[in-house]
Amino acid sequence: MNLNMEEGEIKKPSDGVVRSLIRKFTDRSSIGIKKYETTLDENKLSIAAWNKHLQEELMDACLYLEKLVSIRKKSVPQIEEIKKNLEMYIESAARIRRGLDDLEELSSMTDLQPDVTDLIKGVKDLISNVEWQLDTIINITSSDYIRVLERTPNEQKENSTNL
Repeated sequence: MNLNMEEGEIKKPSDGVVRSLIRKFTDRSSIGIKKYETTLDENKLSIAAWNKHLQEELMDACLYLEKLVSIRKKSVPQIEEIKKNLEMYIESAARIRRGLDDLEELSSMTDLQPDVTDLIKGVKDLISNVEWQLDTIINITSSDYIRVLERTPNEQKENSTNL
């Protein structure tokens, strides 16, 4: 990351992720200054006090990680249930689409055409849209994010050491 100094000012980085993080640091600093009425630079706590603050922050981080683990444990079975239902719905949509294909063929041989055929084509378009949406949900529930949720802590640790 290249943050060039020009006349005491930091040039705005071109990376949006970096800009976002800088903005968060700036916002966090403003909150801290308002709350403690001092800056980190001006705060003259002892090393022991800084160590205590760091320890407390890391303990909070451990609590947040534990919360995320509990969310994962609750979410994985629900995601699996969603996947099972999605497969059933996709098969139902496919059956409806096949039935509509048959109806469309029958209607083309009757005096009901083109009105009925147009309506059937419209319903087929809706079913295609539903199938696409169901497929999108399956892709989301099968994404890397969900696979990370499904991994045990040991699998996650092994994966991170392989990076």
